[in-house]
Formats: sequence, structure tokens, C-alpha cells
Amino acid sequence: MSLQDQISKAVITEIEQQNWGATEQFMQIHEVVKVDEKPKVEHIVIRENIAIAYLPVKNERFHLAIHFDVEPEMEIRYVGTEDYNKVYLRSTSDTLTAGEIAALTTLSETETFNTGDKKTFGKALYKFSGANYEPNPGPDSFENKIEKLLDYLEQDRAGVKALVNNANACIQVDKDIHNGNGLIGGPYINKQIIKRMAALDLEIAFSQYAAGNSFQ
Repeated sequence: MSLQDQISKAVITEIEQQNWGATEQFMQIHEVVKVDEKPKVEHIVIRENIAIAYLPVKNERFHLAIHFDVEPEMEIRYVGTEDYNKVYLRSTSDTLTAGEIAALTTLSETETFNTGDKKTFGKALYKFSGANYEPNPGPDSFENKIEKLLDYLEQDRAGVKALVNNANACIQVDKDIHNGNGLIGGPYINKQIIKRMAALDLEIAFSQYAAGNSFQ
């Protein structure tokens, strides 16, 4: 059995048996998404001797996160939540089309829209055009996501600066944080990340929301 399969099996066992108090406490107020009556493990990250399994939560964008020690033997070390973190480069223009914005860089855009296009939610229309760049979708920490975004953007420094100068490009962070006890905290940006953003002339903006049910 592969390590990922072992972790998935251990996650399902923990959700079903709720041996950890944190698991029991969370499951009293939320449900995890299930497939064929089994908890869905959406993503597993393994770094050195640590593994994190992410489980989607019904009707929410944040995840239940179960952390494991992999060595000397696999065991749970922590159960908590991981914020929904969408970390991406957002470029917009009132005069350029989405195609013209995308042509400013060799990077591949993950989303584009033009003036007059319908927004994803609701009936409103875009009043400007844009191109977004999100190399690391899916559940992960803010710290890992911004580092991976910068790794990606640094592959075309000149193109990113062209986006900044011609299409108002900046790093956009959208966060949904589980409001379990009213202490939602906030993101941390270290000096090295700040220097890397500055080298690309990038600013950063945050949209942060408290979500979910409070602990009983």
C-alpha cells in the first residue's frame, strides 16, 4: 500500500471514529463531503516527514486538515482547518482586451474575461477586461501558495512588470477562514517574500472572510 493510500485510510478511520477531540468538535458543527459514503480526501501534501490531508467541508470553501508525522511511524499529530486560499496575479484594464493583456507576458493565464462578459456569480457584467494567473489552485496554506506564485512569476520578470505597468497587475489573495472561536488571525508575509514581490514591483491585496459555524 502506498503512503498516500495509508494516509487516506487513516483519515477515513479518524473521521469515522473521531479519536481526536478536535475531530469530534469539528464534526459536531460541520460535515465533510463524502463519496460512496466515505469521507472525500481531496488532496494530500507530503513534505519531508510531514503529511497533510485536506478534506472538503460541505457548503464551505475551507478544508478540514489532518496533519501526520510520517516517520518513524505514521501517526496523526494535529487536526485543524485550512483556510480557503486563492492566491493569484490579477491584471485588469479599461482599454486593453483580455487577449492584449495576456500577450504582455509569456506566462499562461488561468482565467480571462472581457468588458461586458457576465461574472461567474450573479447577473453583473464586467466593466473591464482581465487576465488572472493562479499556478497553485486547490487546498494549501497561504505561505506555500504565495511562494509558488512568485516562483511562477519569476519565470518572466519582464512580462510581470509589463502587466504591472500596463494592466494594474497585483497579487490578490481571497481567504475564507473558519470562524470557530472568533479568533481568525491573518496571513504572515516574511521578509524574503516581501523582497521578492518588491523586485517584481508587485503590490498585494487581501479579501478576507469569516465563514462556517462556531464551536459549541
